[in-house]
Amino acid sequence: MSPAGDTAVFQQTYCSNQIVIINNHIYGPFKTEGVEVIPGAAANGMDSIFKVMLTFFEPVESTYAVTLCEGDSININNTIYHQGFYQGEEIIENGASNGCDSIVNIQLSFIPPPFSYLIDTLCSDASVTVNGTVYDMENRSGLEILSNASANGCDSLVYISLFFREQWVYLGPDTVVTDGDSICITLQAQYPVDRVDWTPLPPCVDPDCLTFCTPPLFRPAKYAVQYTDSYGCISNDEVTIYVDKNHRVYGPNVFDPTLDEPNNRFFVTADRGVTLIRQLWVYDRWGEPVFNAQNVPNDPDSAFNQGWDGSKKNRNMHTDVYMWWAEFETRSGEVFQRTGDVTLIR
Repeated sequence: MSPAGDTAVFQQTYCSNQIVIINNHIYGPFKTEGVEVIPGAAANGMDSIFKVMLTFFEPVESTYAVTLCEGDSININNTIYHQGFYQGEEIIENGASNGCDSIVNIQLSFIPPPFSYLIDTLCSDASVTVNGTVYDMENRSGLEILSNASANGCDSLVYISLFFREQWVYLGPDTVVTDGDSICITLQAQYPVDRVDWTPLPPCVDPDCLTFCTPPLFRPAKYAVQYTDSYGCISNDEVTIYVDKNHRVYGPNVFDPTLDEPNNRFFVTADRGVTLIRQLWVYDRWGEPVFNAQNVPNDPDSAFNQGWDGSKKNRNMHTDVYMWWAEFETRSGEVFQRTGDVTLIR
């Protein structure tokens, strides 16, 4: 055995994934101590003896547990974790405070987004805007993702389902009346009334009336209505009434003076747009006048009482066909004529 020379202690600390070669011997976590002899290495030429005492640190382990929103992902040590890959182990080189590697156990959990419903019934012309999307009669349902809208900062899902009241109001079709006639208008609606706004105001005591009759019409008229139902929905409609200036004239085509009233006289009347029968003439087949009446009010009693009784100068005319001509004056002052024939029988 060689005489002893210098003796020293070699102490050092390493990480567990390292190995150390001393005097051609390998040290590591599997071998931390030993004695090494280096021949002739001492100052006196003797052998040098080293006592090796090494310490190896184990990797620092930790757990990274975090909760993410459903659909999110995270990059850890260049590895992407998500709902389909939510756990694993990452080695962070030199990440521990002692300079060794750090081992991180990844454990992720995910919060499902809160789900809510928007279900409502609206008026037919109403709409709702959710997340910039307009929902109306043409687009009644859908799913909206509201970014970061929930209390935990995650997205929120809203399902929209809308229904619409098919409200309507109807004043009837456009129609035609004879000059001077009136017409009754009835408002029909699907839901009970809350308010009615007429344009122009109708001739009824209650401005919210649902039925009214117009005054005598001498020119076209239009009535429009805005109808607010009991749900607050508004509907509109209008009706136009045209005026026919071709007045209706009534007169019998046969009469018998021997009969009872009113079939024992010949007389003419007209529709309510006419105020006066200015002239009524009756002629025989040779064109001779047999009867004349003037300025007869246009009402059945006056027209009958001033009608032709089938005589001329108190002499009964014989059975025949007679021609008549009449001139009328309307409420608006217009004048028109009509002709016809009547058969007198006995």
